[in-house]
Amino acid sequence: GAGLAGTPRENFESMFQRGLLVPGQGGVKVRNGSANGVGIYTANLNAAWLSEGFCSSPPELLLCAVLQTSRVESHGDAQVVFDSAHVTPLFVASVPAPAPA
Repeated sequence: GAGLAGTPRENFESMFQRGLLVPGQGGVKVRNGSANGVGIYTANLNAAWLSEGFCSSPPELLLCAVLQTSRVESHGDAQVVFDSAHVTPLFVASVPAPAPA
């Protein structure tokens, strides 16, 4: 499967080098809550808006491959990955500006 991860642009280099890490690994701390457990939160591809609020402006998201296993839980339009080996960033995706009304 796939997911969209929102994070400030300054985190991209580290995430491409080290991967996305579950808080508690490699000095990573929970930054935006853990309502559905301590893990890596990604939005489904049809719900980019969930991750956009965690990005720099203009929004750029990490398109990630997400291995669909028992270590990944779906919660509405989001996925929580509890094992960092089950998610990897592939590339940076820009979010298009809304069309004028």
